[in-house]
Amino acid sequence: MTQKTSKGMKTKQAIMLAMLMILLSTFVAGDVSITNVDAPSSILEGEEIVIIFSAETDESETISYYILKDDVPVASVNEYDWLTGFNDAGEYEFLLIANTTNSTDTETRTIIINNQALEMAIITPEESTTNNSTASILVESDRAESCDYEIAGVGSGTLTKDETAYTKTLTLSEGTFDLTVNCSNYADTAEEEVSFTIDLSAPEITSLEPDNTYANALTTDSATLEVETNEESTCKYDISDTSYQSMDHTFSSTDSLNHYSTASNLNEGQNNYYVLCQDEAGNLMIESETIIFYANKKPTAEIDLEISSPLKAGTYEVTVSTSELVQSAPTLQYNFHNAAGKKTISLTGSGKSWEGFLIIDASTDDSVGTFYFSGTDVQGLTGTEIESGKLFLVDTTAPSSIGSFEVSQDGSHLKLEWYYANDDFKRFRIYKSTSSGVSYNDYYAATSSTVFEDSNVEAGVTYYYKVSVEDDAGNEGSLSIQGEGRVEPELQEVVPLSSSLTVKVDQEIKLVESSLLDVDWSISVLEKEKNADKIDVIEKLSLLDKIKTVKRNLELINKDLEKLKLLDLTEEDLNKRLDKLDSSFKSQISEIIKSINIQDKFEYEQSYDEGKLKNALSEFSKYKGVAITDELTEENIILQERITIDAKLLSVELEYLGVSKLEEYLIVTKTITSTEPITNAHIFENIPKVVEDNADEIQFSIKPTILKKDPLVEWIIPTLSSQTIYYVINDDVLISDAKKTETNVFIESSSSPETNSEDENEITGLVTENVSGG
Repeated sequence: MTQKTSKGMKTKQAIMLAMLMILLSTFVAGDVSITNVDAPSSILEGEEIVIIFSAETDESETISYYILKDDVPVASVNEYDWLTGFNDAGEYEFLLIANTTNSTDTETRTIIINNQALEMAIITPEESTTNNSTASILVESDRAESCDYEIAGVGSGTLTKDETAYTKTLTLSEGTFDLTVNCSNYADTAEEEVSFTIDLSAPEITSLEPDNTYANALTTDSATLEVETNEESTCKYDISDTSYQSMDHTFSSTDSLNHYSTASNLNEGQNNYYVLCQDEAGNLMIESETIIFYANKKPTAEIDLEISSPLKAGTYEVTVSTSELVQSAPTLQYNFHNAAGKKTISLTGSGKSWEGFLIIDASTDDSVGTFYFSGTDVQGLTGTEIESGKLFLVDTTAPSSIGSFEVSQDGSHLKLEWYYANDDFKRFRIYKSTSSGVSYNDYYAATSSTVFEDSNVEAGVTYYYKVSVEDDAGNEGSLSIQGEGRVEPELQEVVPLSSSLTVKVDQEIKLVESSLLDVDWSISVLEKEKNADKIDVIEKLSLLDKIKTVKRNLELINKDLEKLKLLDLTEEDLNKRLDKLDSSFKSQISEIIKSINIQDKFEYEQSYDEGKLKNALSEFSKYKGVAITDELTEENIILQERITIDAKLLSVELEYLGVSKLEEYLIVTKTITSTEPITNAHIFENIPKVVEDNADEIQFSIKPTILKKDPLVEWIIPTLSSQTIYYVINDDVLISDAKKTETNVFIESSSSPETNSEDENEITGLVTENVSGG
């Protein structure tokens, strides 16, 4: 916008200009010249114009300078500063003059001042919801002269100016408000609008679900919690009536009018869930609302046998523990996979605990048994689910007799050795007598090895032995041929140890004899154990065999100590021998078991997943060199319909007597059953690295073929009807990780010819083998 002046000012400027032109006209141009001009070509309103120019002359005369703006003198020097205002937009012409007494030079510069629109911004209130009734208006504008506001339906006014800020504080009631702010100066105006909400009320819950009576109680383990509010809110809930911040659960679907979440592990009977909600403005409910409903879950059962399967012919106590009180004795039935119909076990007891007897006669074929349960609670709800102990194994077939059997002298001991061709054994039972004709009445010891050292012999006495085979079910085979042996007495003169040194030997003997009492106590505790899971641990870790080995070794140490008293030794020689025996003694007593602690247990049936099966089948083809055809894939998918894989996971801690020693084990037992025999079945076991990362560190009940060390292993079964395999990991492994083990059964082709492989990794029937826990 062009600058305006008054009429008097214009007249004065015209006179000054005329005088200046007359003055300049008396000089002759030519000697002085303008050499440099520094001036902008354009700027924005509000910016500063700075014009500087210089001139030169070849005479020693003083140069005079003048600057005219639109023919109006504005400076009598060679520099001009002008801070423009908001209404100075336009085009301006500046005449620059330099002169001496003899000459004059001029230059013209045109500078454009561009218009700059008025700008403003509403800083507060923001376009949001707040629970503060005080509304602070803050507007920023560096070119406005004044700003006015208007709130629709409330009122209007002028904002207070403080430099570039314009403010006003208002107290408003609850509601949504439309604010308009208009700012202006002499040249321009600007306007902005903002809408904001003041919410001073806490949300209200208008509906709660579920809401039932006990007669309509839920029969599931979980329920969908539903809450409806009168405004958009975030809702939380807890089983305790606590603060909003302390509540453990936020509704999984919230931030709206409707809120949903799933509550699991419901209590039997009344369930209370306390709910608090907070709206977008931060208003929080003062008191919680309560979702109250009832649940009546179906009764379930856990079944325990007095000993762990497999079971041989005999009578076994069965305990049924129900999850809640039942009206009367529940129904317990069982059948075998290769037999039709179900048999009923009569139960007695009360409340949640019921007992009965399972009778297996010798004519029962080797098979897998399944329990079936039905119980009705006091509210009349009937359940059939068995949470653990649903399956059991039956093995009524006695193992075959051992082959060759020899007894020979080994120093002061007798060494028993024999050969057994099969893998279907748990341990060997040794029978001993000083008379020929050894019978089952002459039981002496048991071992899992085919070699046994008998140190409990006297020189010159003939001993007679027989050996039998015992399987996992406790079936015992026939006695072997009789073997006999004797330790020939040494022909040497006995020089006894001096009486002063004999005292030291007797002290050591007392220590050993005391430890033998501890060993007998430990053996008694293990043999009398009634807990099925602990019995399972004792058998699968061969704990009785281990402790009995400790006993035999302590007896040997005791005998060696007694022999020292018959030798003429110096004190130095005696101390050396005692140190050696003491080292062996300490090693043995550190193996005396104090207690077995079941840390965790989980039983389940492995679910079928076609995607996982195909991935495993791809691994199978990779290691077996078998091409994966559509036909082979389809055959193996159909095969899974006949297969059931049941797993039992035990996390165990062993505590030892008299030493601060703890050992942790994971025992994984897999039972694979098929409704029809499968020829040349391949059992693939995939064990995640979080369970064990090296197959060589795993102790398998039956030696597998190791396909990958990290680990993937395989067993080949010529004919699969039912097979139990277990393995032991000497480490602390979480049950949640152990559940990731995966068992798959494959065939190479239904058309493959049957072969009788002699590979040591092929196994048949219900074969299992002892695994040492060491």
